[in-house]
Amino acid sequence: DPPKFLESLFSYDKDNIPDQVIDKIQPYIDNPDFMPDAIKKVSHACTSICQWVRAMHKYHFVARGVEPKRQALKAAQKELEATQKALAAAKKELEEVENGIAMLQARFEECEAKKVELANNVQTCSARLGRAEKLIGGLADEKDRWAESVKSLDAKLTNIVGDVLVAAGGVAYLGPFTGEYRIDMMGQWMKDLADRALPHSPSSTLLSILGDPVAIRTWQIAGLPRDNLSVENGIVTQFSNRWPLFIDPQGQANRWVKNKVWLLPEKERGLDVVKLTDRDFLRSLENA
Repeated sequence: DPPKFLESLFSYDKDNIPDQVIDKIQPYIDNPDFMPDAIKKVSHACTSICQWVRAMHKYHFVARGVEPKRQALKAAQKELEATQKALAAAKKELEEVENGIAMLQARFEECEAKKVELANNVQTCSARLGRAEKLIGGLADEKDRWAESVKSLDAKLTNIVGDVLVAAGGVAYLGPFTGEYRIDMMGQWMKDLADRALPHSPSSTLLSILGDPVAIRTWQIAGLPRDNLSVENGIVTQFSNRWPLFIDPQGQANRWVKNKVWLLPEKERGLDVVKLTDRDFLRSLENA
């Protein structure tokens, strides 16, 4: 069967040709008539068989010489595989070590940053402590003044009912009167408070109860006279529920009100100046 025969030739185990077969075909190989050129003269089909047999014979000896090299190659490949596995394991261990080193390096840098931060905090705290000591040393002198202030505030809180009563009476009733009459009225009120056992300051005045040094200084800059009577008039003006009527023959209150208003921002002034002789006097008065 030609196909099976060709298949047997293609699938022939050329790597394991027995020595007995080689010994049997050796006489044919040595025969000069068993050459492709000689056989070609007789049969083309046999020429191919001759070439195949000579090729198998030559391959056998070539393979025999190459076989040790193949074995060495296999051994080398096995050794290479083992070495590569060891290398891969070593690389893995190296990677783990490098990761550990990187983690330790990051932790080290974090600790270094924290160390720097703590050093800065220590320096800042030391500076603050130094400033605090200086401040405490400077405030130590203020202790007596603060104690007096606390004592004074406690006394004012105890006497606030009587003081406010006196101040309210002064704002409500003493505006039209002279300074001497105001002092007399205040003295009578103080005596009444004492008779009724109402707590009050021994020397209460409008200025001591309702006076604001900053506001008074601003009024004086605006032209208010510096005497106590004028300052008390300013306090009455400030705390009155109705617009006060000034008896002002010298024009001092007039100038003070104008200057006081002009010290304010333009939007907050809201002041109209009119005279009885003005043509629009009634309209200005109605629109005020």
